[in-house]
Amino acid sequence: MKHQKHERMAVAAFIITLAIAIIAFYYVYQQGRTQGQTIAGLRAYYCTSEKLSEEECADITFVQPESITCCCETQGGFALDTTTTVIKEANEFEQVQACQNRCEELATTFVDLGRCPFEMARPG
Repeated sequence: MKHQKHERMAVAAFIITLAIAIIAFYYVYQQGRTQGQTIAGLRAYYCTSEKLSEEECADITFVQPESITCCCETQGGFALDTTTTVIKEANEFEQVQACQNRCEELATTFVDLGRCPFEMARPG
């Protein structure tokens, strides 16, 4: 008798936990859509805010940014790692261009994509 009561309580607790989990996942999904966290939600938000027609909205594409590391050299010959942002689909030429521009902003010389080799002179 006591065993059956505990079993019923365990089943009830499991069902309640499952219902809470389903409600929580649905809530998170809805928040993502309404806050523009999905590409479709972001497109819908942008088109609504800009009052675009469906045809104009269909032509919109979103690009995802990506942070890359660049190796620059200071005038004193020291290595300097820095980062810049490019679009995720950028080819190597576009990445090099972005790194060269970033190094110029820092008054340094572009060396290579990625982190500087350990063998380069480092300050300190």
